[in-house]
Amino acid sequence: MHPSRGLVVAVCATLLVSVLSVATVPLAAAAPGTGFGVDAYEQQAGDVVALDLSVPSGSTVTLAVAGPAYDVEATVVDVDGDGFVVVRLNTFAAGWRSTERVAYEAVGADRVAHVVRASPRRAVPLATGPYALELRGPIADRARLDLEAATFEAAVPRVAPRDAHPADSADVAALSPPNGTVAEGDWAVVTFHASGLGGVARLDEAPVTNLVYATESAANAESTHIVRHTLAANGSLSALTLDYDAGDGGIPDGLAGVSRATLDVGYDRDGDGAVDVDLTSAVSHVTLPRAGQVLVSFADAPPAVAGDTLVVRLPVTNPDGRGGDAVALTVDGRHTNGTLEYGLAGSGALGNGLDLRLTPVASDGRVGAARAVSPAVHEVFVDDTHDTLSVVFDTAVLDRGTYAATLALTPSNPRVSTPQTLTTTFSVVERLVTLDRPVPSFVVDGSRVPVQVDTTLAPGSELTLHVSSESTPGVLQVYVLTVGPDRTASVDVTLTDRLAGAEVRVVLRDDGHVVAGPHVGRPV
Repeated sequence: MHPSRGLVVAVCATLLVSVLSVATVPLAAAAPGTGFGVDAYEQQAGDVVALDLSVPSGSTVTLAVAGPAYDVEATVVDVDGDGFVVVRLNTFAAGWRSTERVAYEAVGADRVAHVVRASPRRAVPLATGPYALELRGPIADRARLDLEAATFEAAVPRVAPRDAHPADSADVAALSPPNGTVAEGDWAVVTFHASGLGGVARLDEAPVTNLVYATESAANAESTHIVRHTLAANGSLSALTLDYDAGDGGIPDGLAGVSRATLDVGYDRDGDGAVDVDLTSAVSHVTLPRAGQVLVSFADAPPAVAGDTLVVRLPVTNPDGRGGDAVALTVDGRHTNGTLEYGLAGSGALGNGLDLRLTPVASDGRVGAARAVSPAVHEVFVDDTHDTLSVVFDTAVLDRGTYAATLALTPSNPRVSTPQTLTTTFSVVERLVTLDRPVPSFVVDGSRVPVQVDTTLAPGSELTLHVSSESTPGVLQVYVLTVGPDRTASVDVTLTDRLAGAEVRVVLRDDGHVVAGPHVGRPV
């Protein structure tokens, strides 16, 4: 076995949940009943800080937090009676929401019973600076929280092998050095080095994953509303109805101006966010059956395939409101209820003014239409420990070409007055494996045959090399080659003396498929 062979990162099927946006609890927890786990906590403004508390078993304690224009008391209950409670304090939500309770949450079975904000409601999230922490009740202790300014630093592309899907932020951190070229089918991973996003990013309920997403979510703003709905059956569409008044009002202005000329309709077949089959030419007419409803009728529409995503884009003016608004979509009698969010919560693909976009870039530098990145298609991880937000792009749904990945915190977020943006590019290329040496078929003239391979596959990818001979039935030897950081792989094949003068063939396989050798293009 060649020494270049290494372990491939194991594939993990468990989806990352938003708890990973929380600062890690120290491994060495304090003994029960001793108070705070550490004397001082540090976190960036906008992140979530985990306050680890050791309290008398089954007790109820008061957690007090006081700092710049902020004074709060939270009642914390050790429900499971183990003497340990972790309280997650969302420093973005704290201080300025209508209820302070949304900023405090206990992990597991324990709970935060109620929260009282003694200070006036702030106009913006918590300021940077020191905050005094105090426990009162059957246990008394003090600690400090230092809230530091958040940062936007750099964006770095990396790649991962097709069979080593990064399942969490630890897998992302273990990837190879920066690399912006990814073979189709492998994973393109972009890591944005930015802090203060743990409490900002709404990964589990990102606005872009809603039934309707407003590209501009501010009240009374001119916007494009994007409907995305997965179709359950094959067949041609005859009609769809979008209902903004699904029982709660919230009707946008300008619906009377929606027409065949202003509407875009189509199927997204590969999940990349772009329309692959255009239906606009099949729109026969657009009507408004009643206030808040848009009815689109079709004639001879191209057929859909079950699993296609129906995409509708229409220009509107948002209503005067914010928060979630119930909407509904009916497609040929099949009814779906959903949500559209206005205001800060719905701002940006990830909410709260945090936007994540992928933009195709042509070889001549021309920039295509930016697409909002959905965590439902490409996984997104926030790592408070390393101050990063990473996106795992599934290149199976992307065409070959260059893409710009951009993370932006816009001024709709009260933390910033000017946009903060990080951008990097990566290129999706053909999946190629080239056998540099030896030639696929050769006559044996020595016992050692060096094999050298060049490839576009991600470092860590594995190829299998099959060695056979016309004079001997079956495969003589099988080697596993691991692609190195320079995207080459090599191994020395050792042949017995009895094969001297015989013709030997070598065949390379990638995930079972022949990619190099005398039988490329037909079964082996």
